[in-house]
Amino acid sequence: MLDLSNNQLSGKIPRWMGNMFFLERIIMSNNHLEGTIPMEFNQLDSLLLLELSLNNISKSLPSCFSPSQIKQVHLSKNRLRGALTDVLRNCSNLVKLDISYNFLNGSIPRQMPMELCNLSHLSLIDLSHNNLSGHIPPCLKITTLMDASEDYFDGLMSTTPNHSSFSFNEPIEFTTKNVSHPYKGKILPYMAGIDLSYNNLVGKIPTEIENFSKIIVLSLSHNRLIGPILPTFANLVQMETLDLSYNNLNGNIPPEFVVLHFLQYFNVSYNNLSGRTPERIGQLGAFDESRYLRNPFLYGTLVQKNCSPIEPPLTPKASTSNRQDDGLIDMNVFHVSFIVSYIVLLSIAAVLYINPYWKQAWFYHVEMGVNSCYYFVIDNLPRGIRCENM
Repeated sequence: MLDLSNNQLSGKIPRWMGNMFFLERIIMSNNHLEGTIPMEFNQLDSLLLLELSLNNISKSLPSCFSPSQIKQVHLSKNRLRGALTDVLRNCSNLVKLDISYNFLNGSIPRQMPMELCNLSHLSLIDLSHNNLSGHIPPCLKITTLMDASEDYFDGLMSTTPNHSSFSFNEPIEFTTKNVSHPYKGKILPYMAGIDLSYNNLVGKIPTEIENFSKIIVLSLSHNRLIGPILPTFANLVQMETLDLSYNNLNGNIPPEFVVLHFLQYFNVSYNNLSGRTPERIGQLGAFDESRYLRNPFLYGTLVQKNCSPIEPPLTPKASTSNRQDDGLIDMNVFHVSFIVSYIVLLSIAAVLYINPYWKQAWFYHVEMGVNSCYYFVIDNLPRGIRCENM
């Protein structure tokens, strides 16, 4: 094991470290290392743990970086860039992958889902706070170490805990209940979680996630996901953190969520959810309205907004409604009166057309009326204005 963490080391990682073929653990976190991860690390077939978090490592991950025996990759809080292409191809034993708080970009490539599909022992994956796009791979598998195959778990514990192939004493940073915690020791075999928050992922949430029965953390916030919240998430009965905020999800909050008795952090704010919320019972009753903000069409006890159309009106509202109704036009009466007036006008026009004497008398009376109005206006104008007109 090589442990140089928590020092003031600077400069680049030496390439000659790739010749230390029997090296199992590289721990160089919390330094000022920069440059790239040496391509020579691909030769470390015995490598089990790579811990380079909290440095200034930049550029992209080495192509074909896939030590066959590696269990833990911790590269968070660096300056890694580029896409996740051609990495982790042969890392079928990987348990923990943390590349959060970097500058990874581009769409999750077609190759990457297939590589993730092969990670059958993955328990914690954290790709949050990057700029990844594309869809969430539906073939992603998450399980706890306790639920891994018996041969695999026995292989991890085949030696003493201090020298097992999985580093139980090396802290693993992971965000639960919206707070980042370091986890180590006996709790690690029971940890399972996915954190893909703060990216640009699109599409619907894969239905396959409902099969992660032992998952504790599911954080997909600050993406561009669409579609409904799956009611089958209620099958994830051990879940403690569910964060789906800041997406474009629609539909309702499944009432089945009341059975999530271990839920300690829940947030669906800033979506397009609608309909009645579940009842304020169980763990859902412990969250305030801030967990549902900016979903204007939600109503119910959880948001303290009752928009039920069955609610009977109060007496003052009824009287106001009646006054408003009195001022409205009765469309039936309007149609009848319009038709009658139209018929009367047509009748007058027809009579004047047929009888020339009546037509002459009609125009005479119209002319007399116009002249009378004219002289009435002239006689009643002020003298100054009348002189100007003259």
